[in-house]
Amino acid sequence: WLQPAPPGGGGLKPRPTWIALGALVPILAVLTLSPVESHSSAQFYEGNNVLATGCAGVTPRIVSELQARHREASPDPAYRRIAGGDKTFWRDKALASIREFPAAAMKRFATKALLTIHHFDVHDVITAQRRHLFLARFPAIGFGVAFVLAAAALLLSPRRRELLLPALFALALIVLLTIFVVSARQRNVLLAPLAILGGIGVTEIVALTRRRIEHGLLAFGAVLIAAALLGIEAAPMREYDHMWRAALRRPIDPRSPAALFDRAIALERAGRWQQADAVLAMLGHYHPLRQSAAVSSVSYYRARAALALGRPANALLARASAEAPGDPNVLALRAALSTDHHAARLLDDLHDPITRDRALRHGFDTLRR
Repeated sequence: WLQPAPPGGGGLKPRPTWIALGALVPILAVLTLSPVESHSSAQFYEGNNVLATGCAGVTPRIVSELQARHREASPDPAYRRIAGGDKTFWRDKALASIREFPAAAMKRFATKALLTIHHFDVHDVITAQRRHLFLARFPAIGFGVAFVLAAAALLLSPRRRELLLPALFALALIVLLTIFVVSARQRNVLLAPLAILGGIGVTEIVALTRRRIEHGLLAFGAVLIAAALLGIEAAPMREYDHMWRAALRRPIDPRSPAALFDRAIALERAGRWQQADAVLAMLGHYHPLRQSAAVSSVSYYRARAALALGRPANALLARASAEAPGDPNVLALRAALSTDHHAARLLDDLHDPITRDRALRHGFDTLRR
């Protein structure tokens, strides 16, 4: 907090950086009233509900619908109250998702933590995704390179205490993004501390190379390997990219499991159940991650096909519950098929009334086919 005064100044004086930070924090607190509570409503739910995969967030349907209607009056006051951002409502739904499915929640948190430092850009608005696909043809430095160089600075610099402030700032931002939602535009706040630390990392590697060339080459090789590892795309990233490509009508490999899964859903919507089931049977161990665009389970769609073809579907629905834990459509079909009280309770605990009722109606419509 203190640094020595210049010669002749006498005593100690506060560091200018800490003075600026100390003045900024209360100003932000006043402007936001409650930094944590103001984000613990719909946005916290977006990143931590059962449909979220870690890539951006899944907006509650009633929120997006109300936004699309420009917040016009709703005949149901509860609809407006919930969609308008009732803080305790959405917070409780998100926490219920974490309590009911802790393993899935931990996996989601791990995915979000990785995405804060990964090369993969999670664009959550269509204009940014279009720009990203256009610029993908040109060479670029991945976001993860800055993180790797920042880590190198902390490992190699003999003056680590001086790097503590930007390092803690970056760590705090990574934690906040991991708790809430990660997208490319939101993680841009990490650019400033990572750029500072990354530049120092380059300087330290060059200095190490001048002292001991073999040590410098080892450090440079470690940076290259770590940066390459941060370019490996996991399943949530591949699925997210596929959804955007399909939405923007970009080229997609028609033989890929993701494309075959899309084809099977289209066949079911057309009532061609036998053909849809045959396509789904080809997918093997493929696990879709479609957020709210579709149910992230091959077994769920095979169960729908089985019901339409007059076959037993209980075993398929049990597998669907494991593949897409907490999905409203899976829970609703279980509740409709066998009067599963546990599924009905989860449907009510994890989802808003509008989503619950629509899923139940969809489930009963499936049984009537």
